[in-house]
Amino acid sequence: MGTGVTRPSPQGSARSLCCAALGIAAAGLVLLRPSDTLGSRLGVCVFATVTAAVVFAALNRLGRELTGAWLALVLGFGASIAMGTLLGDAAFAAHSWIGAVAAAVGLLATLMLTGSGAAALWRAARPRWRWIGTPVLALVLLQLVAQPMVVGVLASAREPLRATGLTPASRGLEFEDLRLRTSDGVELAAWHVPAEGKAAVVLLHGAGETRSARLAHAEVLHGCGFGVLLLDARGRGDSGGLPMELGWFGEQDVRAGVDALAERYEAIGLVGLSMGGEQALTEAAGDARVRVVVGEGVGLRTAEDVAPGNGLERFVTAIGTGIADVLSSASPPQPLRDAVGQVAPRPVLLIAGTGEERQVEWYRSAAPDEVTVELLPEVPHTGALAHAPDWWRDTVCGALDAALREG
Repeated sequence: MGTGVTRPSPQGSARSLCCAALGIAAAGLVLLRPSDTLGSRLGVCVFATVTAAVVFAALNRLGRELTGAWLALVLGFGASIAMGTLLGDAAFAAHSWIGAVAAAVGLLATLMLTGSGAAALWRAARPRWRWIGTPVLALVLLQLVAQPMVVGVLASAREPLRATGLTPASRGLEFEDLRLRTSDGVELAAWHVPAEGKAAVVLLHGAGETRSARLAHAEVLHGCGFGVLLLDARGRGDSGGLPMELGWFGEQDVRAGVDALAERYEAIGLVGLSMGGEQALTEAAGDARVRVVVGEGVGLRTAEDVAPGNGLERFVTAIGTGIADVLSSASPPQPLRDAVGQVAPRPVLLIAGTGEERQVEWYRSAAPDEVTVELLPEVPHTGALAHAPDWWRDTVCGALDAALREG
């Protein structure tokens, strides 16, 4: 499939109109996510829309139909994945009908753009290349466009996640509501479940969750005698701000929780699940007040976190996190293995479920004497407490006891 020079086609004008419709839909989705970066995000949206529309119009005027077709296919396919992802998020996670309508308009425009490019390329291709090139192209688009686009969009462009209404009272725990403020001015909601002793932990939930998802863990930790602070990460539950599902705001968010506990307790630890475990490691690396970190289901959040020996995964992860970096006001944090090394000589306990062994061993290699790894190959992601409650209590509370009380 070469790039030839042909006469102007009505397809060019149609593609420019699709870009305009896509831009309107994207602007609507941006407006549904207000924050202090609203103006800059709208500006980027307008600039990208105008640029794409002008490029399609110029290619059409120059008669570069195949170039326009390739651009329409790649741009339309990537944008359709993004709009489809946001449509699902608005309809099923955020329950926002306005967001769902905006994303549906954008999805329709991107599908038309994709179809326009695909049809033009199909007509221009020789018959034998159609059946050879199509599956290869589809595989490349799925691997290098669809997968990282979903990661990048879900990580940085989701609507805020609503609170569930559950509180520690549902577990028979007395608690107080706290409002915390991060160093960058975001107000966070927290529950403090007090304890008589001098030791406490910040309990951090995972991506796509709120603090109420970890009430069972709070009950166990409180039963072991620790004060517990359950924090809604920004953009989730009752906290302000926009969500960032890779946890790139973790240092600011968790630091606010540590500050709150430092006013009440002498010894502080961090317990995090999935994204929360990654945030805990980052905060502990830069905060000497944290004496111990327990992380369950710790994964990766940047390409630098991918264990050596998997170049394709690192490449695809780099594309996805690059998209997230463009869409989010957060900046990529330090690699988690570096954070583990900086936490040392303080102890770290990492609990790994199904398929997570290699990742945590990679992190452990940064400080093998201080990091303890517990492998549970039959247990799903962050499912250790549900699968083996006695083991989880003894293992986690034992690690916390050794660092916060005996130490």
